[in-house]
Amino acid sequence: MDNSRNNPRRSDRPIEQYRDQLDRYQFQMGSSRGRLATALDMMTDTLALIGQHGVYCRSARGTEALDIRRAMDQLEDSKTLILDTMTEMRAGPPPDPD
Repeated sequence: MDNSRNNPRRSDRPIEQYRDQLDRYQFQMGSSRGRLATALDMMTDTLALIGQHGVYCRSARGTEALDIRRAMDQLEDSKTLILDTMTEMRAGPPPDPD
């Protein structure tokens, strides 16, 4: 019985497409910030794909689909949270409130 559709192998997962970027970012920024930077790249690529889909849907119907707009807004908000977290991590831990 083939369970590959329900249980993808590690090499079939989308992160494998970003393995080189992940390695480079982890080397440049450290493990945690490197993973966050890779997640940002993945989200940016997803936004581009959704945008392309939105153009196709708009041309077929004449208006932008609300679900596509909502998905793009949520991805942008998520990117902002990740960027804020990376900035805080770069600054280091907050000082002790003695």
